Amino acid sequence: MNVAGRETSSPSRLSSGIIETYGKPLSFHLGREKPSKTIDIGNNGSSAALEPLGSILQLSTHHPDHGIVLASPYAQFDGSRFYDQRYVRSYRRHMLDSVRDGTPGFGLRFISPTEQVDINLRTANLATVTFPLAEGISVALSLRVESSGELVQSAVLSSAATSTVKVEYSLGLGISVNRASYGQLTEGGPIPIPRSENRFAVHGNGEFFSVVNPHLGARLEGCLEANGETIMVGHLRDQVTQGVPITSEAHDWIELEPGMEQTIVARFRLYPDVEIRGDFKPHLHHTGISANHQHLWFDGATLGTFIIRRNLEYILGCLAVPVSEHHVALMTDHVALPLGWNRDNYWQLWFILNVRRNLTSLVLPEAVQEYRKAIDRISQGHLMWVFRRAHRPHAFWHRSYLVDGKPKDGPTFQLDQQCYPLLELCDFYDNYPEKMELVQKILAEGVLTEVLELLWSKQDSSTGLFPTDETPGDDEVEYPFHFSSHVLLWFTLSRVAQLVQEAGPVPSLSVSTLQKRAQELKAAVLHHFVAPRQSDGQPIFAYLCDGNGNHRLYHDANDMPTLFAVKWDFIEAAGELGVWKNTMDWGLSPANDSGYFQGGPFGGLGSVHTPDPWALGYFQEFMYAHMIGDREAQSSAWRRIRAVMLFDGSFPEAVDAETGVITSKAWFNWPGCMIGSAFIPALKEKERIVVNDG
Repeated sequence: MNVAGRETSSPSRLSSGIIETYGKPLSFHLGREKPSKTIDIGNNGSSAALEPLGSILQLSTHHPDHGIVLASPYAQFDGSRFYDQRYVRSYRRHMLDSVRDGTPGFGLRFISPTEQVDINLRTANLATVTFPLAEGISVALSLRVESSGELVQSAVLSSAATSTVKVEYSLGLGISVNRASYGQLTEGGPIPIPRSENRFAVHGNGEFFSVVNPHLGARLEGCLEANGETIMVGHLRDQVTQGVPITSEAHDWIELEPGMEQTIVARFRLYPDVEIRGDFKPHLHHTGISANHQHLWFDGATLGTFIIRRNLEYILGCLAVPVSEHHVALMTDHVALPLGWNRDNYWQLWFILNVRRNLTSLVLPEAVQEYRKAIDRISQGHLMWVFRRAHRPHAFWHRSYLVDGKPKDGPTFQLDQQCYPLLELCDFYDNYPEKMELVQKILAEGVLTEVLELLWSKQDSSTGLFPTDETPGDDEVEYPFHFSSHVLLWFTLSRVAQLVQEAGPVPSLSVSTLQKRAQELKAAVLHHFVAPRQSDGQPIFAYLCDGNGNHRLYHDANDMPTLFAVKWDFIEAAGELGVWKNTMDWGLSPANDSGYFQGGPFGGLGSVHTPDPWALGYFQEFMYAHMIGDREAQSSAWRRIRAVMLFDGSFPEAVDAETGVITSKAWFNWPGCMIGSAFIPALKEKERIVVNDG
């Protein structure tokens, strides 16, 4: 279904209950049913998005000047249309459209008359697809991103035919080397895109080829092999295109005798420079096809474990970008917006640290060290990145960042974004007490005190509240004070006070002062944010206020601190609990007419930022129902969560309330982190979150 101006995809196959054992290969008949998104794999800062038959819709890597650069079969984003939301959504839809329409990307291509394909998500950097080509002929295509950044498509063709069969294949080279667009729905300041020019050339005697964008300072190199021998592509003509992909394709065939296997390998690597090197050494590539991390997990075939494993592997493979020996950036997604937000990054780290604490209950002993090492590298590397690499030209952290630490947006001040790095530091100390010396060095470097002093300078003297330019949904505020950001700030000050008490002292920052400020802030919030509910006059917490009696009543899927206000002990007294419950009951109902989207079986909490039900909204409903013991509401939320889950265990940003079709960002890691974390305590205690799937 296509909805004008939306990023749409076909409904989730999980709503039909087809998948009963999770983590096993998934079977699709592409003539009747398509996967809900791309196959996504990655390794060490390079990642790939692939269509169901294994051709490449995007290969991306880190570039020191541009953040993320990529090779894709699509023209570069139109740099004159950053503020055109319809165009931004349309551009983001490219890959979903290709999956839906069966449009191949670049790389190896085979014709599959039956359209039957099995997809196996084996590890963070490895997936396999298998499909028949003809009577008795099948192909097993291994797709792997190496630690070097090389993407390998290794196809093993097998014959069970009774006679020799000639198999034709092609190497599609419709490629454009671009910078990531960074196109946002709430644009905060575009970064101009370098001119799009693609120069295709064959090198040596046709041993390998390249696509160079000289204005970007990036290039793609590739080669083709069969049974360990280089396939020459010298017959392909050099060409230069402006603003569009090159158009080139190599065709070949291979003979399969009865019982024979043949191997065809295409290899690609994206480089952040233009110096042609041709590092390919022809060899029969070992695919590691037997690797499958599902078997390393206890209860690997259950849904909860599948969600945990796949969202962890998405972070490890596609979202964690080592930009130096000591710094690791984290992206929200690797396709639609390969940027880092402190908010999203905090919840991603919260999730992987939750996994780390419970590894012995989640994975077999031989896998514990492997996962722990990977999580430790990201946890420490991102802490170094956010405190030492992320630029703060105005003293505060900006809305979002390129992976190299440059702010993406202008000097827009978001209150909640200042809190998350400080909480990240507190969480790091709690999980790595042996790293006290590192924590003390960060405290002594003064970033924490600089940010806190900036916050004190912004505090409103008459109300004791703190203004923000935008909400956590990146939307401008009608009134300057935002409720959930104040809950988060109180929690942050309380945690920082504890950190300073244990790891300090910190010059000019006393524990008693932090505790006093937290207490005063809580009193101010409880005084100024309470407003009457429109339907019955019952008190609720307003979304925004001005401190002079004016309030905006609203609740948003982004406002996770409101949900956690009780868990964090911001809300304690009986009267406060009543106001909080009134707030959540109202916010998770159609009465919240700007944020709750009904009209069908997939209705739920969303955001004015993208006006549809959000997976994060379903999570809020699920957890709130769990907190208050409403099993019926919990089951209702769970049915929607399960129905919109994508085939690889991830979740979209938003869906259509009537159909469950993706309407925004098929690649969005935050919901999967929250939903996956809900299962971890249950798994630790060898229990299950029991819900009625209906």
